[in-house]
Amino acid sequence: MDSPCSLSVLVTAHNCEKYITETLSSLKKACSGVEEVVEIVLVNDSSSDNTRELMHTFAASFNHVKIFDVTLRNIGKVRNFGVSKCSGQYVTMLDGDDQLLQNSFADIVRFLQLEQPDILLTPLNEIYEKKTKPLQWKGLQVTALSQHQVIEKFLIHRDIQAHFIGQFIKRSLLTENHFPDFTCYEDAYLFPSILKGS
Repeated sequence: MDSPCSLSVLVTAHNCEKYITETLSSLKKACSGVEEVVEIVLVNDSSSDNTRELMHTFAASFNHVKIFDVTLRNIGKVRNFGVSKCSGQYVTMLDGDDQLLQNSFADIVRFLQLEQPDILLTPLNEIYEKKTKPLQWKGLQVTALSQHQVIEKFLIHRDIQAHFIGQFIKRSLLTENHFPDFTCYEDAYLFPSILKGS
């Protein structure tokens, strides 16, 4: 990656063979039009199913992919390892059972390149059995917030969730603030530090 404004997408997975193909397919579609400035970092942690093979098959079909097989068995350590392999100015994360909207990264990458925010926070669209799935990306609508406003929304209004999936964070913030060696809730622990550091 030569561009200082490039985006790294960190995909971590453990025994996700039921979902990983759709996850990676959605990632490929999300990158449409900006493939040359997006790198994908795939980390398979200790999978005993077909996750590793599916990730390697995807890696062979897409430019700018780094793939790693680790046996850390700890999501905090896995995320730190993955961040250490990212070279983009920004990092976003995706778990092995998440999906992105088609064409969404074109708007996001242009915004990151133009505005250079510390963090771009986007909402999760959680899908449940009786909830309608979104069909298409409807564009990026951005509201600028100060650090104080973001922290207030996080603490008081609960408008911001403590997760890293689909959040676009300057890599320097993630290299300065490491995930704890937790097997779960590592994101909830680190998220306030990222907000304070932005």
